[in-house]
Amino acid sequence: MTFRNVAVKNFKKNIRNYSSFFLCSCFTIMLFFMYTTMLFNDDLRDSEQMELLLYVFPITLVAIGAFSVFFINYAHRTFIKGRNKEFGIFMSLGMNEKDIHKLVLFENILIGTGSMIVGIVIGSLLSRLFQMVVLALMELDNIKFQLSWESYALTIGVYVIIFGIVILETSMKMKKMSIGVLLKEARFREGEEYRKRDTILGILGFAIMIIGVCSVAVIASNDKWNSNPLILGIYMILSFWGLYLAISHGGNFVIHRFKVGKNYYKNLVSITQIHQKFNQNKKIIYILSILSTMTIFLVASPVALVRLSEDIALMDPYNLEIMEGENAYSISDEELKEKFEQYEITKELNLPFLLGHIQLEGSDQMMEKPIMAVSDYEQIIGKSISLDEGVAIHYILDWTPGLHGVEPGKTYDILAGESKISVTMKDSTRSSWNMVAFGNDGIIVMNDKDYAKLETSCTEESQYYYHGMQFKDWKNSQKTVEALKEQVNESAAYPINSTITGYNDLKKGYSVFLFVTTVLGILFFVASGSVLYFKQFAEIGEMKKSFYQMYKIGITKKEISRIVSKELLIIFYIPLVFGSYMGMSLIYLMTFIVGGDDVIKPFIQTASCVVILYFFLQSIFYFITKRRYMMELTK
Repeated sequence: MTFRNVAVKNFKKNIRNYSSFFLCSCFTIMLFFMYTTMLFNDDLRDSEQMELLLYVFPITLVAIGAFSVFFINYAHRTFIKGRNKEFGIFMSLGMNEKDIHKLVLFENILIGTGSMIVGIVIGSLLSRLFQMVVLALMELDNIKFQLSWESYALTIGVYVIIFGIVILETSMKMKKMSIGVLLKEARFREGEEYRKRDTILGILGFAIMIIGVCSVAVIASNDKWNSNPLILGIYMILSFWGLYLAISHGGNFVIHRFKVGKNYYKNLVSITQIHQKFNQNKKIIYILSILSTMTIFLVASPVALVRLSEDIALMDPYNLEIMEGENAYSISDEELKEKFEQYEITKELNLPFLLGHIQLEGSDQMMEKPIMAVSDYEQIIGKSISLDEGVAIHYILDWTPGLHGVEPGKTYDILAGESKISVTMKDSTRSSWNMVAFGNDGIIVMNDKDYAKLETSCTEESQYYYHGMQFKDWKNSQKTVEALKEQVNESAAYPINSTITGYNDLKKGYSVFLFVTTVLGILFFVASGSVLYFKQFAEIGEMKKSFYQMYKIGITKKEISRIVSKELLIIFYIPLVFGSYMGMSLIYLMTFIVGGDDVIKPFIQTASCVVILYFFLQSIFYFITKRRYMMELTK
């Protein structure tokens, strides 16, 4: 028999084991290619929405590429490791290291080339549908479908490098192969038994996770902390470290407690087998916990945002906000009322404010800020604020975290035209009112007497008016709002803020975000299932031997099925439990960081529904895997 015949027959023998690896590789390549077709579309590059695509799509491509490196490398290593005994037998029959290396290289080239061809072909066929969905969500017309050479070149280039890395790593490992080592590794089982330090490190891991749940609310609600990269970095590192300790050491500790309990001898086989299986899969459980965290975060966040688009748009108390002033617009409240009276105006507000500058005492740096009297600001937010003379508050209007240059407790000079007054900043905190129309990231609110002193000698160029209007039929006001923007020639410095425009923009942006991240979530879900598949079926040979020995001493197939069910339950659901904990914590933290504390309750409720759906889908996958696993095990 020639080497070529051996290679072909060996490939045919393992084709079923390769099928999952092949299909998942095709799936990732297909997704990567479809995203590149959007990125390299010439018509889209010239559209106004390209800024959103340039932000979202490259991140998605990097995520898919990084996942592909991990997944393809892991799947290949697991598959090769499961064939150690096979390679050992080949070497004992006369094959040398180079022959086996050529055999594996032949299989890798065949799988890599085949998956790239199939993935790109399917991607080419489905990319038109993919583009239609994205463009419909973004409400873009007159965008022609294109398949550019850059898409093919980038996809082929990236995955040639990825498969090259996998083949190189395998080649380096195979240089150290010997018959004895291969046959020994085929019988070797991963994992360690319980040690005393597992108790200390396991309890420490659980304690870090509990403290993390308690501290996330404190960090999230503090503008100084939630904008500090060091604090957020420490929180993330400790969270994932605590998760690692809880799984790698806490799991051993918990199972050990069952071993010393009264019911141990009644469930001796089950507990022993579960302990052994858990030790073999600790690293996988940790990896799957992280994948579950990313899946829940990436899917639940945009689902909640889409669902709450209207609530977020209605957070502003007025359906229309526009500024009147020297460098803003020349329009009075009477003109606005006349334009929008058809929509049943229920409330209107016209308040003066000053456009000035603030300067930290002893500094030359100045920042332009709108300035408003506290009594006027109270009318907008509907709450009472206590402010003494010589004291002011900086209310942050932007959604991005941080203090935006104004620190509490420090003294600032407030300037408006020729007027100047010194005040101490009582606080620099996020405003409950998102004043987009001011075109600034913050507003200074001061005592009425201080404001009057500042106003008396300021120039006309510094005096402005805020016009706010609330009406019932805001969802039908789009045409009138657009006509107003054309009439006054809308300025980028002072954007006209309207509920209908904000709602449409949010819905459009969140829908694209949802579509993109849901695809990534599906990818991570498939990855979790594939990792479980490879791990379980790579060990099926050794498990057959173990359960066959049990069967010979009297354990029935029904009892074996129960043991397998418990083992798979732990491997399938522990990562999901930990992933849900981590994912929901990240969602809570990120919601506060971007100023969404007003919608945190419905946000978490929506995210919880996504988690429940994830558990349901995982359960379906669990029952399918259990059935196939038992069929293989009992052959």
